[in-house]
Amino acid sequence: MVYGKGCKGNYPRLAKLALKTPVFPKIENKRSMIYIDNLSEFVKQLIDNFSSGLFFPQNAEYVNTSEMVRLIAELHGKKIRMTKVFNPFINLMSRIGTVNKVFGNLVYDLPLSKYGGANYHIRDLKRSIELIELESEQRREYGERTKTTRCSIRVVKS
Repeated sequence: MVYGKGCKGNYPRLAKLALKTPVFPKIENKRSMIYIDNLSEFVKQLIDNFSSGLFFPQNAEYVNTSEMVRLIAELHGKKIRMTKVFNPFINLMSRIGTVNKVFGNLVYDLPLSKYGGANYHIRDLKRSIELIELESEQRREYGERTKTTRCSIRVVKS
């Protein structure tokens, strides 16, 4: 999953939920995700090095859904309680696509994400969430309408 400013997908839904709910399931899952700035840096390095092939970029660390929700809530000063009470029900419902998308494991090996000796991980999970949420907060503060745009990368070759 690519996440960042303007990216559609599960991140905006999780962020909205993190701000509304006082309780969230504490699930030990792992997700391969990449922040848009990290993906942009990765693509830049591919272009700079005239690389071709099959690549698997992702953040330097796997993401845990519960941790992500906790970080979002914490940045907004919201208290959220993580509990394992819901886990048996979630495990039972894990065959349903949406439940599995949010709470299931979906990773590929971190070594597959290495690109030569280059480091394209310019933002870690915490900083990426800070940047996304800071901008969202500023838009709300200034009364600007939230507009969802496409998450995109523009590559300009000079």
